[in-house]
Order: sequence, then structure tokens, then C-alpha cells
Amino acid sequence: MDVQTLRRNLEACHVASSRERRKLGRSLGHLAMTLEKADALSTPEDITLAIEALAIGADVHTYPQRYHMSRARLMNRRREVLGLSEPEISVEKSIRIDVEAGALIIADPSLSRDMLFEANRAHATMNEHGFFVVALGGDGAVRVRLRVHRSGPCEPQASEFRRLREATPEGVLKLGNNGVLVEGGGSKRLTLPIPPGDYRICAYGLGLGRAPECLILISPLTGTPPTPLHETPELIL
Repeated sequence: MDVQTLRRNLEACHVASSRERRKLGRSLGHLAMTLEKADALSTPEDITLAIEALAIGADVHTYPQRYHMSRARLMNRRREVLGLSEPEISVEKSIRIDVEAGALIIADPSLSRDMLFEANRAHATMNEHGFFVVALGGDGAVRVRLRVHRSGPCEPQASEFRRLREATPEGVLKLGNNGVLVEGGGSKRLTLPIPPGDYRICAYGLGLGRAPECLILISPLTGTPPTPLHETPELIL
């Protein structure tokens, strides 16, 4: 197994039928993760191929978390190889949020709460209306850190990767003139006044034990948008 095999399989996946794509996606994700663990990805181009393959693998796998984690490690590795600076932080805020809906909702505050909390097939509704749901698998108080980047990728700071233990795929967040809202159905909410526009968004689980944290990252959407979500993103903190 090598990078050339990964490249050929990825090219085949791009033109495959939906059914065949699922089959290829499983092997792609496994191959990319194997190459990452073997430290066999040395160039930015190879790392980018593996990141794409891991995203496809996570999309079709029943238990995608290990693919998301491998992808996150490679994002950090690519940044190191390219000598890129940290994503530039515009603003961030951290509070403890009461989760009573089993999930965190990140959205434009003007969107209907009924739609946000009661929609069927949440991933399809997210894709259509431009909000983001992070399923948590239960209720309770959750430490949430919302960080908005002025520029750069939707990735944690380098010092945070050592605490990283879970990750979601990227989605698209569409904001108007009302900023951004994070809530879990309880009384405490987090809001930030950020400029209107389209953003990339993803979430990471940081830390272990009694003080895990949900890190939500928002970056201006540039280049090719993320692949539409096929499942509701999940973090088990």
C-alpha cells in the first residue's frame, strides 16, 4: 500500500456510482489512515490526498470518529510541512452551556427554533438552511469555546492538537446581520456579533476526564465548499 495506490483509488472514487463510492470510500479511509500511522505521507500533496480520502471514508463508515481524528492530525502535519502560521483569531468566547436537547445548535439567531430542534433528517436541513448541529449523546452542562477566525483554515491551534480526542466533519454556516448563536435548548446561550457571510464550521472535543471542552471553529468560506453533510455531526464528550 502506497500513496500511488491511494491516488488511483481516489480518482476511481470521483467517477464511481453512489453504491461503488461507498465501497471504495471504506478502503480509501483505511488506506489513508494506515499511511498516516506509518508516517508515509511526506509532501503537502500526499497529505492533502490523504485528508480528502479520510473525509470520504468518514462519510461512509458506521464509526467515523477514527477517520476524523486521523484527518485532524494530518491537517496539523500539513501546516507544519508548509510552514504556515496559525489561523488568525478574530474573537472567541467560552461559557458553560446547559444542554437539554442532546445537541448543540450553531446558527443565525433569526432562524426558527422549531426548525432547529425538531427537524427530521437534521443533516439535510443543515445543508439547506446553513446551520450546524453537534449531537452530544446526552444532556447536561457542557463547556463550549466558540472561536472565529479572521483568516486561515478551520483548524485548532497547534498547541491544542495534543488535547484533541474527537472531531466532526466541516459544514457551512450562513449568517445574516444578527451574528451567531450557540445553544443547547437550555437557558444559557452563547452569542457573538460577527460579520454576515458564509463560513466553514467544525467542532472538536478537547480534554479528558472531568473537564472536556467542545471547541467550535468558524472560518470565512473560501475555495471549494465542504462536501454536503450526510449524517449529523457527533461528539461524545
